[in-house]
Amino acid sequence: MLPTTANRTDRMSDSHTHGANITDSDEPMRLLLPIPGLELTQQWDVGHVKFHPAGAAAKLIEASRNANFQDAPDWFRSRVSSTAGELDSCAVADISVRGDIDDAIPIVESAVTVLRAVQQRRALIAVQLLSNSWLSGQPDVRLLNAVMALEVLLGGDTGTKKHLIARRVSSFTCGWPGPVYADGTRTACALMSLPLRPNGSPGPGLAELLDEMRAGNIRPCSQYLDALALYDARSTIVHEGKLGLSADQEDSATWFIAVRLLHRVLAWFAVHPNNGPTELDRQITALSSAQT
Repeated sequence: MLPTTANRTDRMSDSHTHGANITDSDEPMRLLLPIPGLELTQQWDVGHVKFHPAGAAAKLIEASRNANFQDAPDWFRSRVSSTAGELDSCAVADISVRGDIDDAIPIVESAVTVLRAVQQRRALIAVQLLSNSWLSGQPDVRLLNAVMALEVLLGGDTGTKKHLIARRVSSFTCGWPGPVYADGTRTACALMSLPLRPNGSPGPGLAELLDEMRAGNIRPCSQYLDALALYDARSTIVHEGKLGLSADQEDSATWFIAVRLLHRVLAWFAVHPNNGPTELDRQITALSSAQT
């Protein structure tokens, strides 16, 4: 079975029912515990704990229900469905223990501490990569480290990253030195509001708009396209071994990271210490679309 909890009190009440069986069989009990405020874009494994992003709990519970709950009474099935909906609103810790929730909570708390420390290291690692970039005498290596810093700061997703990163970069740089999207005072342009596919690649409308920009039929957005070009350059260096940039070309491609972007992103993380890029995506989605 897959016992679940919407809060500690509810689960402790259930644990008295199951406790004797656990002790007698010495089989581990699988628990899903909510972790409000933890921002994840994919599964993380920390020791014996698996952390799943918001929206994953219902699928996990449904899979277990199909396998184990066929003979359960209606009231139990109803409670499972209700709890699954509550758990789906936040990240969850998935853990199997020989005992009950009191045995699981200290393990999960320690794992959450480790995971939050890893998330906070995001900014430190990015700054170190940028330092490596600035100190290198090889333009290709400088660009590679700079783009890796962008990925650490604003990446972290599976699938096609570059359009997600370009959109996040633009939210901090478009409009500079005036108001930028991250300030929450600007209306979203089409590049920021047209849908991406689930894997992060552009949807039909965005793909068509980018084609028109590249063809010169529509005035291009330098911030968005520059971020795409950086990611493409990074891929060339990684897969072909070199790009052959001059120092001036590298500087022209990456200067905005230090001048426009870095301090704004670090300030954003300081205000959102427990959030990742997915919270930034929610803010971008909340921007009002431009009037046509």
